[in-house]
Amino acid sequence: MFKNFQDSILRGNDNGDKFVFKKKKSSGNSLHAEGGNDIVKSDHGQNTKLGSGDDTYVITGGLNHMISTGEGSDKVKLKSTDDTSFVISDFEPFKDRIKTSKSIYNTDLEVSVVQQSSTSLLAGASLEIKNKDELIGNIFFDKTEGSSFYDFMDEDRLAKIAFLNPAQFDLENGYFISAPREEIGTALLSF
Repeated sequence: MFKNFQDSILRGNDNGDKFVFKKKKSSGNSLHAEGGNDIVKSDHGQNTKLGSGDDTYVITGGLNHMISTGEGSDKVKLKSTDDTSFVISDFEPFKDRIKTSKSIYNTDLEVSVVQQSSTSLLAGASLEIKNKDELIGNIFFDKTEGSSFYDFMDEDRLAKIAFLNPAQFDLENGYFISAPREEIGTALLSF
């Protein structure tokens, strides 16, 4: 178990490592959890790369939690929203999860889709999480080839979704007969 380091570089192994940071001076670490089903629990901001495995990062407070979920089905547990901020850099919406503790009123939380550029394409979107109108989290999707989000954005898959739901995408049924596949995918990505 790694406990109460500050401004250190910590590297786990391929086993299930546990990192716990509770003391005031336990901040600013760079964690490389590596493989295994790792657990990180922190009251203070850490720069964490969870690596492979089904990992859990528990935010119990603190600012500037920088989290890279890595491979596997990972969970980020939010136990506090007071003086809390976090960024998840490679979230896979079909595999990774964000959970809140029972003490957090989910009605105080708001999740919004935000475009990061001037485009209206879904592929450029991220999520913002606000608590009582105060920004506490930013979530960026893993868009690398082979990720679940990348696979979802496949033009064939999007064309099939549009074909089954043409009214939702302001498309006419005849459009699919003559439109190139790339054009259908572009239409879907910009809805």
